[in-house]
Order: sequence, then structure tokens, then C-alpha cells
Amino acid sequence: MGKTGLGWRLAHGQFKEHASTHGQQFWVVDDLGTTRADGTKCEAVLWDLAGQHVYRPIHAIFLDEVDASLVLFDPTNRQDPLKGAEFWLEQLKGKGQLPPSVLVGARMDRGGSTVSQEFLQQFCQRYGISGGYISTSAKGGDGVEQLLATLKDQIPWDEMTTTVTTRTFKRIKEHVLSLKEQLALEEESGPQNLLVNPAELRRQLQASDTDWQFSDAEMMTAVGHLATHGFVSILKSSSGDQYILLMPALLVDLVSSIVLLADKHPRELGAVDETELLQGHYAFDELVNLDEAEQHILLDAAVQRFLEHNVCFRETFDSDTVLIFPGLIKQRRPLDDDFPATDDVSYVVRGRIENLYSMLVVLLGYTPSFARINQWQNQAQYEMGQAEICGFRMVEDREGEIELILYYSEQMPRRGREEFQALFERFLYLRDVEVTRYPPVICPEEHRLERATVVSRVREGKTFAFCAECGAKVDLPELDKPGIGIEAIGWLQREESVARLRSTYEAHLVRVKGYRRGWAAPRCYLSHAPEQTRDAERIKHDLQDAGILIIETTTQVGADDYVVVLDTSAYQHVYRHPTSAFEADVNLVKARLGNNKRRLIALTLESKAGAPSPHNLQGCSPGNFCDDTHYRVSLFNLVLNLYAIPFDHAGFAPLRESLHQHWEQMPIRTVESTPESRKRFDIALSFPGEHRQFVKTVADTLAAKMGRRERVFYDAYYEAELARPNLDTYLQNIYHKQAELVVVFICTEYEQKEWCGLEWRAVRDLLKQKKSAEIMLVRLNDADISGLFSIDGYVNAEGREPVEVADLIMQRLGQL
Repeated sequence: MGKTGLGWRLAHGQFKEHASTHGQQFWVVDDLGTTRADGTKCEAVLWDLAGQHVYRPIHAIFLDEVDASLVLFDPTNRQDPLKGAEFWLEQLKGKGQLPPSVLVGARMDRGGSTVSQEFLQQFCQRYGISGGYISTSAKGGDGVEQLLATLKDQIPWDEMTTTVTTRTFKRIKEHVLSLKEQLALEEESGPQNLLVNPAELRRQLQASDTDWQFSDAEMMTAVGHLATHGFVSILKSSSGDQYILLMPALLVDLVSSIVLLADKHPRELGAVDETELLQGHYAFDELVNLDEAEQHILLDAAVQRFLEHNVCFRETFDSDTVLIFPGLIKQRRPLDDDFPATDDVSYVVRGRIENLYSMLVVLLGYTPSFARINQWQNQAQYEMGQAEICGFRMVEDREGEIELILYYSEQMPRRGREEFQALFERFLYLRDVEVTRYPPVICPEEHRLERATVVSRVREGKTFAFCAECGAKVDLPELDKPGIGIEAIGWLQREESVARLRSTYEAHLVRVKGYRRGWAAPRCYLSHAPEQTRDAERIKHDLQDAGILIIETTTQVGADDYVVVLDTSAYQHVYRHPTSAFEADVNLVKARLGNNKRRLIALTLESKAGAPSPHNLQGCSPGNFCDDTHYRVSLFNLVLNLYAIPFDHAGFAPLRESLHQHWEQMPIRTVESTPESRKRFDIALSFPGEHRQFVKTVADTLAAKMGRRERVFYDAYYEAELARPNLDTYLQNIYHKQAELVVVFICTEYEQKEWCGLEWRAVRDLLKQKKSAEIMLVRLNDADISGLFSIDGYVNAEGREPVEVADLIMQRLGQL
């Protein structure tokens, strides 16, 4: 398109042939500089962005604020000359106003324009392009002077914040820019000393003038201003040491190369091996002539930026940990991998949509309530409980606009649909985009109108549509902006906070892996009770993502390996009364207690005091995993332990502090702050002890189906929590206010038990409040219970297996 050639002409006043831009580059354009009425000197920096589609995610990472823009297109292109221009105009506008801009026709020396002047003027008016249209030729210089004059007039100098500069700042800036110029001269032979640490910069500055007195704070403030304007970048090594990158475009180019590598994944997964990447095993042109330490700093910085901006997520397959970029996945959903699903709400989104899809895929998968289970090209799928599947897909039919469609499996309950939509809208609407929500449209005969038909009719300004099935005329609803996620309820805020805490944790892991990249991976054995399989699998998965090698059997544990115990009442019971299968674990733990306590780590998963109360970092117990919202903080502490990194290490103490501060600012999980639409438990089981074995199997089956044991209230799951005074009122509160569905196991013994009687009082009050939908009766025998009548409906469990009863309970839950 000739962007780089035109940029060079604007900056240097002459023409130079350039290859297609890879990443970004920038120039200071002296002819655009000026002096304001208040004496402030103004300097213009022109950024040149690679225009190819694959590079678009990168610009959203590195370019946050634009004061003015030149949007280039090739007017000699006969197919669709303005396609790319439309995308960038929407990206620049967001949900606000387009910054001062000029539409530029490039390479006019190659032929005449295929677009009329009248059409281009109308195009500028439609998009609000304040500088209008100018045709140019970088090679011949045509239109360049007019473009400079127009752009200079467009830049809102008087509205910009002034950076107050001292003499010290100016001298530091001049020195840093001289270093950059020297590097530019060395570019063809391979630049050296791209990274300068603050101590070396101070030494150079003082060597230039031995009488010059300035503080480190002054120096780094000046460097920070230079970084703000794109002259340099401030990076950190894995150990936390600061470095100044004198050629920031090099990092952008490296990020671009990594994106290209992921885009060429042989299985079209949009992925790159994180371990191979951080170890420097991929050959990147940007890293040639750099020493190993410099390569590592740049690689770490690139991966951290990907994870901080949620454009990729980390996943471990067998022993390989990869970074998956959702926006680069080309693998389509298999034709035979279909299941009955219903499309629901859709959203048409305009504005800064780049990386929006990837961000939604990543953050929704970081929430506690929804686990990401599949991702394909432009589609991601999540699971709330077993077979309770939800997801969304993206359609890109128009330039600068995407459509996002939510869908659900038949087993997904109404509550789950509402929660997924609320989270989706929460993440979506916080972005700088314009959103139009299209609810499903149903005709009087219960036929669903095609989504594309509804959107098309609305675009045409129509207020009705006709059903393709029965021909009925259907009024189209008034469209509105999403509202669920704006005034966020406590549950929604916590889900979002946990997801963003996870995002920060994932970025911090890069520093850990980089710091120990020359070491062998730490090895760890997880010792847990059979009932803790789900907790163990979660911790195992997360430790593998962190680069920890998990040992599967006790016979493989060596003296230098860690043993991590998942400490619960169930574990203590099986430890005191071991089965033959668990004896090896007991012997291993006893041996560590005797002579190698340093390699034995106990994680507390239950507490008689319940979840940890609010506390600061100094009061944080590293091995406490009782609070799920605190999980990533505790996990980071565990990872540091396994990597033998002290908590007070100068490079990692700030990372621990940032995670903990994030948790401290999170809305605390309490019953009082949980809205009615989101009770603590999905199911609460009320039963007499004589039938515990049957009910235990039902509870375990329900927990397995839902994939989340904490959503089922079965007393044995909460032994520590229930060890408290005034248990009678505590239990009544659970059955009365904290469960979506109370399942009562009716039998002869039920009415005879004091505790069942207390629970039954809560059930009776629900009936009195006409909340019978929240109660399910399961008869274990034909006993008569006060308050029940022969006409009351129930499930007959006689002759049925517990698994069958659990299936019926799940069906009933799905109807709520």
C-alpha cells in the first residue's frame, strides 16, 4: 500500500523503497512540530503500523492513544479499495468520536483512482474524517506538502497535556536519542547494546559531565516520559531488574514474529510451545546479534504482553505447555461433534473490536463458574456442570464489525444461561465498543425467526418480519444496549475479579519460568484422599501449566522431589486408617516428617473457621487453599516454593504483593452479598443418617455431574464448617435461603430425627411462601410425614439406584 514509503517521505523529505512493514516503526516528523502560544514546544511522532490482517492483534497491545491519524488505502485497487480503511476507522473511533484524521490515497503514481472524488467525499462525511481526502505519491512527492499542512492543522496541540521538562530531562533525552541514532547507524551490521540498565545509563551520563548532579528518580522519570512517547521501552528481566530498550520497535517486531509462528501452527491451532519459546529455541531474526540475556528479556516481555492483554491462554497437553491464540485458530469444529443447542442472544459490535473475541474467550474461561472445554475457529465452548454446555461464536460479515452469538445445550438450566449472559455482557460492555443486542424473536406459533433475518430487517429500518415457517407477521423488539453487566451485582463482580486475578497470575508465571529457565523442572507428588480427586486434578493441571513435573506414583519419588499433601478431614481419616492402596502415601509422608520436612508441603483445603477472613499480605498463610477466590494467590506461593524462590526475593515480592492486593480489593464472598438469582448451593440434601450410604452416592453423583462439589450441600462435605455452636439455626438458614433446590428424602426415620425436624421446618416455610418449585420430595419408603398429603408429588426411590435418583434431581434442577 506504500505506508512506509509515505512515512519516510514525510519524515525525511525523500523517497526510499521499503519492504512490507513487519510490526511497527516510527519517526519524528520535524515539519509537523510547532510552538504553542504558551511557549510549549510540540513534537510529532508518526507511527507506521503493519496493515496485514495477521498483525492487527499486535497494534491493540502496543498502541493505546492516538491524537491524529492518517488512514491509507490503495485507490488503484479495483476489487475493494476501502475495505481496510473501514476497519481502521472503526478501530480508531471505538464507541466515541473519531480522532482528527485524513483519508490518504497512496501510490497514485501507479495509476488513476478507481473511486470517484464524489464517493470519497461522501465516505469522509459518513465516517467523520475531519481532514478529508488527499491523494499522494511517496515516489513523486505529489500531495505530500498538502498532506503535511493538513495534518499539522488537524493535530489538536492546544488540547494536549504538557510534559514539564527540566534541563536535566532535556540532557537525558538528548543522550538517549544519541544512543538510538548510533544504533540506527549500526542497523545493517547488527546493532549492539540495545538494552541499557539504569546503572549503566547513569554511568554514561555522569561520564559526559562529571559535575552533573541528578537523582535516580529524576533520571527514570525522564526515561518514563520517553517511553510514553514511544522513544524507548522499559522492560524487566525475570529477576526484576529494569532495562531500557533503545529500539522499542524490535519488541513489536518480535511479537509480530511470534504471532506469525503461531499462525503457521501445523495443526492450525494458533499455538506456540511456551517452553521452547522462553528457552530461545525458535530462530527469530529480531534476536540475531543479541546475547542470551538480552534475548531472554525480550522473549519474556513479549509473552507477558500476550497474557496481560488476554490475547492468548496457557494450556498443557501431556508434557507440553503451549500458548493458544484464539483469534488465530483455523481448525474448524468437527462435523460429527454436534449436539442439540439453541442460539440465544446475539450482539453486533463495532469500534475497537480487535482482540475482543480473544479477550472474551480467555476471560470467560478464567471465571470460577464456567470451564472452557473446547475452542475452534471463531467459536468457544464452556461447561458449568456435566452436559451443561454454553458457548459463543463469532461471525465476520462486514468490515469493522463482528457479530457474537450465544448458544446453550438443552441441559443448561435457566439460571446458568442468565449467568453466562451476564458475565459475557460484563466483559463485553467494559470495552470501548458500540454494542447492539438482538434478543431471539419468536412468532405466535413458537417458531424462532432466523437471526440473520432479524438483523437484516433492523438494518433496513423495518419494525416487523415474517416467519419463514408459518408466514406470521412478527413485530421486532426495540433494541437496547446490554444492561446486565453494567450495574454489576456482587456475584458478577467477584466472577470478574477472579478472572482478572487469574490473568495477572498467568502473566506473573512468565517471570517464574524465565528466572529458573536453566534449571530442571521441579518434581512434585500430590498425596490426597480418594474423595479429593477433583481438587487434586485441578491443582495438578495448574502446577503443570506452571512448569512443574507431576509424579504419578510413590515409587518414583526421589529425595529431591516435593511431596504436597492435600490436608482435609477426609485425608486425616484415611491417614489414620489407611487402606492397602493408601499405605504407600502414609509411609512416604511419615518418612518426610522424619528426615526431609523441607520437601513436604501441606495445603489446607478445609478450616473450622471457614474461609479466610480479609487480611493483608503479612497475614497471609501461604498454604491456605480454603477460599476459592484466594486460590491464585495461594497457588503462586506454592509455585514459588516448588521453584525454591524466596517470598522476599526483590524480583518476586512485588508480584506476590500485586496478586494479594488484587484479592484484597475483591468483593468478599458472603451469603448476604449473594443475590437471590445466585444462591450458594444448587442442591441441598435433607435426610436421616440411616440412609446415609444411599444419599452419599446420590451426592457424589450430583457433584460429579456438576463438576463442582461446592454446589451440593451434603453434610459430610462440610464437616469442618458445621462444627460450630447454634448449628440448628445455621442449618435452617442453608435450607431456607441458600439452596436453589432442597431435596427431602422422605422415610420412616425422617420424622423421628431431631435434625431432620429442624430442616423440615425450613421446608414447610418455603411451602408457606408458595416456593414449592424449590422443593423436591424423594420417597425412600411409604412413611407418613406431617404436612405431606397423598396428592403431593414425589419421586419413588424404592427399587431405584442412587444414580437414577441423581439423574432425576438434575432434570428438576434444569427446570428452575
